[in-house]
Amino acid sequence: MRARRPLRKFAKVLDDIAAFQRGYVVIGKHEVVAATLWVAHTYVLDAFDATGYLEIRSPVRRCGKTTFLDVLELLVPRPWKAIEPSQAVFYRWIDKNMPTLLLDEVDAIFNKKSTDTDGLRACLNAGNKRGTRVPRCLPPSHDPVEFGVFCPKALAGIGGLPATITDRSIPIEMRRKQATDRVKRFRWREARELAAPLVAELKRWGESATAEVELELLKVEGLADEGCPLSSLDDRAWEQAWEPLVAVASLAGKEWRQQAIAAAVSLSGRRDDELDLGIVLLADIKAAFDDYPERVSFSTTELLGTLLLIDESPWRGWWSDPRADDLRPSKAAPRKLARMLKPFGVGPVDVKTPDGVTLKGYRLDDFGDALARYLVRPESSTDGQHPRPPRQVNSHLGSPVADQIGESATSAPGPRHPRSEPSLSSQNHGGRGSRPSEENDGMPSLGDWLARDGRWRSLREEPPFWPEEIVETRHSL
Repeated sequence: MRARRPLRKFAKVLDDIAAFQRGYVVIGKHEVVAATLWVAHTYVLDAFDATGYLEIRSPVRRCGKTTFLDVLELLVPRPWKAIEPSQAVFYRWIDKNMPTLLLDEVDAIFNKKSTDTDGLRACLNAGNKRGTRVPRCLPPSHDPVEFGVFCPKALAGIGGLPATITDRSIPIEMRRKQATDRVKRFRWREARELAAPLVAELKRWGESATAEVELELLKVEGLADEGCPLSSLDDRAWEQAWEPLVAVASLAGKEWRQQAIAAAVSLSGRRDDELDLGIVLLADIKAAFDDYPERVSFSTTELLGTLLLIDESPWRGWWSDPRADDLRPSKAAPRKLARMLKPFGVGPVDVKTPDGVTLKGYRLDDFGDALARYLVRPESSTDGQHPRPPRQVNSHLGSPVADQIGESATSAPGPRHPRSEPSLSSQNHGGRGSRPSEENDGMPSLGDWLARDGRWRSLREEPPFWPEEIVETRHSL
């Protein structure tokens, strides 16, 4: 019998797997590190109690998601490239074969409102942990039978997936190929021949590496508690997605371990505010109070008006009145706001406006516990990296022309925004605070407007928030 060739250094095998992937798809450096380690971890799956999903996503079509699944199919053990599997096929096949699931167009599964996909979504939501089983009653006796749904899964789709999936996933952002990107056309037979020696080496490595990976897992499990830099990952991202990959990378040496940590921080660090709309809402409310430090409360109408001005958040599309000519909350918006804040222990109370009127609203003090628990504060960061600051209110609603503002001034007043309060400062900032000059850096002025605080402002520099701020509008064109 011919002696088997000795295994190459594991780091070199990983290098070649990364190069093989980048030969066919346009993928970032952190993404290719994550995908390479994910492929390797499928060969030692017995060492782990959880496996992170590989979430392959793109903003539009033709970014290489399906090609990437074809590439992974040549590299992973027992690949199962499923096309719209039924719920029954899904859990039966996984229970019988423990495959590596490669599921394309998964966004269609979650966007389809059908009872046919409810069970499939439930299996995907929970199938990343070992021991997860689905009970079913099978004919003819209808005795309950349990099916295992734990296996490695790569899910490809357009746009973002539900937070229940993203929370368990390693995000892989795909990019559409440009003329300068050097990737070759994927041809199955040629690619299979190139992948075959890599797969053989991974199989041989996996046959003897499970125990070694288990030991390494015990060494790395505390890395996220030690501070720099993995403390930016939440518990689920670290324990269920990245911890297995960092353990595998550690066996390949210091360089691969450093690359794995950098990829984890880049792809999954500080992700809470992106996954949960409730946390997005808290961050935006905090930004509103930060913009007006003299305010300790907002009426519900004021707070909604501020939230509607934030371009990056969904509130404008959800809570604005589509029948109104200007931007104002719908009649249902206060109820929707209260419903989203109720789980955080915050609700509307009686507050006084600056005019002394008592209305229903929200006090800053009532948000103290929720902000402390759910928003990452810069002073609590231990890795030297500050979290992304809260979104700032965008005061420029498009590019209103002077006559549009003039018409708005005669219409019914919209919600009063905190900015319409009289300014306590008499300082001039960049020429504001007095009537603007006719000269404006060589550009014609769009006009001036007089606010109720008695100050003239330039429409170009400081458009009004709400019509009731305006006393008079003058054109200078």
